Amino acid sequence: GFGDRGGVGGDLHSATSNGGGGGTSALTRVRGGAEPINQAVFLATITSSRDVGLRPVSDYFDFKKPARNIQPKHASSFLQLTDHQHDAMYALAGCYDVNYLISNIDREVRVAMTAVYGIDKDMFNRWYKNRGRNPSRALRPKRRRNAAGGGPSESESD
Repeated sequence: GFGDRGGVGGDLHSATSNGGGGGTSALTRVRGGAEPINQAVFLATITSSRDVGLRPVSDYFDFKKPARNIQPKHASSFLQLTDHQHDAMYALAGCYDVNYLISNIDREVRVAMTAVYGIDKDMFNRWYKNRGRNPSRALRPKRRRNAAGGGPSESESD
């Protein structure tokens, strides 16, 4: 956890400055609430009543979602999620102790996401893969497509 920094307003910068990302505005809150939530609060909310999974995620949470869904680059990454399921994933990803990293998600939360929203392990993996927060991939140099070609001498123009 992040220790109690005092005051009713709370100093949110202490919870977000080390996360890298878009600051406090990107964090999930209980609808109408001022404080960003963690996945324990997320879990308690989605398991609080039977009809949670039937109602819009925005009835329960304020969360950030990109204007457009990210299209995967490869067929193996294609993920058929409903808007409702995407909303649940964005709301969870915005919890300050998840911060868009799949490895931070507790097992109980994954189980609840499967029970409430029908999102299984494979869907989780693909959803996070499609968002490309994979540091090891960024370090690898990109392969050139025409590396085997003869270079500029092949296509000289007059």
